[in-house]
Amino acid sequence: MSESSRLEEAAKHIKSAKKRLKTGITKWTVSSSDYDVAALEYEQAAKIYQHLKRTDEAIEAWQQAAEYHSKAGGPFSQGRAFDSIAAIYKDNKNVDKMASYMAQAAECYLEDNKPDKFAEGLLRAAKGIQAVDPDRANAMLEKAMGALADAEMFHLMPEYGRQRVAINVKAAKLLDAANCVKQNLAHFAQLNQDHNVSRGVLEVVVLHLARDDAVMAEREFKQLSDQYPNTMNSDDAVTCMDLIEAYQKFDAEMLASVLGRQIITFMQPDIARLTRKMTIKGAKVKPAVAPAAAVPATTPAEKGSPTTASPPTEQVADAVPVPSAAPQTAPAAAADDDSDEDDWR
Repeated sequence: MSESSRLEEAAKHIKSAKKRLKTGITKWTVSSSDYDVAALEYEQAAKIYQHLKRTDEAIEAWQQAAEYHSKAGGPFSQGRAFDSIAAIYKDNKNVDKMASYMAQAAECYLEDNKPDKFAEGLLRAAKGIQAVDPDRANAMLEKAMGALADAEMFHLMPEYGRQRVAINVKAAKLLDAANCVKQNLAHFAQLNQDHNVSRGVLEVVVLHLARDDAVMAEREFKQLSDQYPNTMNSDDAVTCMDLIEAYQKFDAEMLASVLGRQIITFMQPDIARLTRKMTIKGAKVKPAVAPAAAVPATTPAEKGSPTTASPPTEQVADAVPVPSAAPQTAPAAAADDDSDEDDWR
């Protein structure tokens, strides 16, 4: 079908919608069913315009559909119309308007008594705008979590909390990220997920150490350990204590060793990536020990081979006395030197 034919079809849908909304001698008022039919006609027109890449006409038709769905008492259908507008703006790389219409759609779902759908809509909006406006994205997620808490849908809340953490870490707001993690701990505790609680405590400690604040890391670890005592016997708690000790001792080697543990990779990815750049300011580096030169073993001269000249008298006086069993003593000296070097390592 040609483009002109498709445009004529869209125009017919709009004409039919307007006709349905007219009043006269035999029709004094517009009923909810009239609004519903008109909204569906505008939806059909919007889909045609959208297929033909006529963006302005498509947005206008979707807006009309949303308005009449609202008048017909259908907030869910109104929300779907707003989501369709958001999709158009997404395709056109307009993230600001995309997020705005997603948020409007979410409000419609909440009006329809669907808090989970409301939260999901705000989550999508937050993900779309987090790179350009992290504060606005955070506010959306906080609102979504509030609705889930009111509906006692606690099992859905950790996902939104993790997204808030990710947004703050990417925005280099590590203190805010740590506070978000602490809020998540309460949700995990309500769900009796002690393993997630202990992992969250480790994430809080890492976030503070990434800020180079070992004092705050230790304080938070003690407070959270008192608040959630079931986490104290976990590997996460041991790792927390070792990390804090490494910072307190300014021990870069110990820090590298602890960060090399597999448990670090089990943290939220955005937090785990921070450990790649973690350093201790003013850390003490142990001096490298040069390996001692091995004493060459003396072998009997072969028959007919020239003898080795004796060292000068001055060198012999300065050298370390070597016992008569030189072939056995030399390897033992080398072993001692290697053991010293291993101690430094």
